[in-house]
Amino acid sequence: MLTALLLTLGACDGTGDDTGTAATDSGTTDSWTTDTTTVETDVLVIGSGPAGLAAAWEAREAGARVVVLERQPAAGGAGWFAGNFFGVGTSWQAVLKVEDSLEIAQADWPLFTGGDGEDPWVQVLLSQSAETLSWLVYEFGAEVLDVYADPSAGAVPRMHIMSHPERGATVGALVDELAEVIWVDTQADSLRIVDGRVAGTVATDMLTGESFDVVAGATVVATGGFARDLDAVLADRPELDGLGVVFEADLGSDGGGRDLLDDVDAGFQNPGHYGVYVHSIADYRDEFAGEALWVPSMSRSLIVNIDGERVLNEDETRGFHMSYRLEEVPERRLYALYPLDVISDTPVMSPAYNWAETGVVEEFTLETLIEHDAAWQYDSVDELAADRDMDARILGDTLAAYEGFVANGRDPDFNKGPGDLISFGTDPITLFEIVPGAAKAFGGAELDLDARVIDLDGQPIPGLYAAGEVAGMLGTAAVGEGFSGSITACYLTGRVAGQRAAAEVLAR
Repeated sequence: MLTALLLTLGACDGTGDDTGTAATDSGTTDSWTTDTTTVETDVLVIGSGPAGLAAAWEAREAGARVVVLERQPAAGGAGWFAGNFFGVGTSWQAVLKVEDSLEIAQADWPLFTGGDGEDPWVQVLLSQSAETLSWLVYEFGAEVLDVYADPSAGAVPRMHIMSHPERGATVGALVDELAEVIWVDTQADSLRIVDGRVAGTVATDMLTGESFDVVAGATVVATGGFARDLDAVLADRPELDGLGVVFEADLGSDGGGRDLLDDVDAGFQNPGHYGVYVHSIADYRDEFAGEALWVPSMSRSLIVNIDGERVLNEDETRGFHMSYRLEEVPERRLYALYPLDVISDTPVMSPAYNWAETGVVEEFTLETLIEHDAAWQYDSVDELAADRDMDARILGDTLAAYEGFVANGRDPDFNKGPGDLISFGTDPITLFEIVPGAAKAFGGAELDLDARVIDLDGQPIPGLYAAGEVAGMLGTAAVGEGFSGSITACYLTGRVAGQRAAAEVLAR
């Protein structure tokens, strides 16, 4: 398989501009040979999600030879499932008369992330996010479909829904453009160190087990997050232990890149802030144990603790801060109560990466969920309270107060928007027990402003760059508890890493 890959790559690259040349043990050669065990390139990118593809694109645009290694059978990673982008001061905001700017976003940043709005990497994101979205639109044909507000993106509408008219996800166009330099089913096992500098990787063909070296002038690690390494998630957020954390991330999010970085004593920043949502239930199917099922329209539900008391603005379920609130409620358990009109119109669904057939939405009826004890329905407050061992008076008072808010169109307790205040009426009440869902890494490799990886002594590791989620999105602790639309940061840091890596190699 390795020989076939090399020959295919060589045949696709008649000029030598896009990929490395093969090399024998005794030196480089201008042709691809059947006994090749070493590949040489200018820039090696490990990982083909948004960050890796952006890095590869920019490095190739700069004139560097590029090879991208992808362990999965297909390129694109979590980018296939990401459509919400963070943008500040964009033309799409302007069309909707949304007032936003670097200064407004900088002041807002600490309020929705808890981080430092003056941090240099945060400044790069806030000032260049609009250009990053424009790059996807005008270079690759993506489209901005809408702009809306999200509590984890600040008080201003900054979330841009984006897609591609032909490829669905924005990442699809980059996958197509870079197809000739992407090697799928190929795992980077360890970084090569030569004379104190990172000089590529030792790789394995996952289909044949063949091992080979990729020799590179510069290496970009862009391997994504570690949501599916539950031990690592709980090590970062130990307070979540015992809460039945489910997975809300692409199947490839197992943190392989962290091992590569550990081996070279990379510094890691922002511990204790792994991004966790609380807007899902556990999948009841045995074959999907540990997976999430997404409950829709949670902002239109009523969330109570086990005593029947309302504890928050339900719109918080769209952000990451809510997971920290679990420490504040009895037994760290929460129930989402739904009016029948809301839950009947919007079925629960499985995340797209778990669909049996690509593009075919997998939905679950309320009847099915009730049958499998994934949801419960009660005809009265007394029935619900008795089944959940609640004080019926407390729960009744909570619901009565909420109905008053609905009638008045105002929520004085938590200031939920009037459009999300929906009456329960006399219909049955549907209950879900919502659980934490591991989603995004907001801590990771520490980067300087050239996207070089910083070591434990605070110095750049020669030849090594990183981008995207493996670097906690921005490579700085200033992301705090995280932000929505972080795919923008993945593309942005990937572009910086690719540009700087190519410039370093080509300057020699």
